[in-house]
Amino acid sequence: MSKRHIATLCLGALGALALSTTALANVRHSSSGNDCQWDDNFLFPTTWVMRHEMTGMSWTDANAGGGNRNFWCPMVRSLPLSTAGTSDLEIVFRGTEEAMVPFGAQAICTAFSLRNDGSVQKIVERQMPIAPRYTDSSGTVVYPITKMDFGAALNVSSNKGNYLLRCTVTQGVGLFSYYHSEVDGIDGN
Repeated sequence: MSKRHIATLCLGALGALALSTTALANVRHSSSGNDCQWDDNFLFPTTWVMRHEMTGMSWTDANAGGGNRNFWCPMVRSLPLSTAGTSDLEIVFRGTEEAMVPFGAQAICTAFSLRNDGSVQKIVERQMPIAPRYTDSSGTVVYPITKMDFGAALNVSSNKGNYLLRCTVTQGVGLFSYYHSEVDGIDGN
């Protein structure tokens, strides 16, 4: 057998080996805060929910007096058989109003990993202050960005289960966007 034939066989074998290895999956999703739904509880009939390209989803209520409202956000699950959870979860908020809440604007978010029967497998929560909107020295209105980072805290998921995100925000906070990354349990982020 010639060297040329041996080289061809070796390259063919390497190609077959490369095709037979399992592809490692890492799927990322980025969503607008406008994809979230307001928990439209009948107890708040005077609340106005706003969706805006600059600030995302927010709310206002002349009668609120510093209250909170809940937003529920779907988290797309592209690897439903994986049990590795998410390798990253980040939520971006923007200050939508001048500092008008006495204790300051804040956000509390809870991420859920749910089994396919709806029971909770894992819950993680984060809380942080949100910088208010302001006008800079040139007269430009600035909507500051604050990022809440869960990292890989939601590190477990159920075969064919799902994820859910709930954020409770004060008036003056816009839920601008959220991002999460799933892994198949073989490769990291």
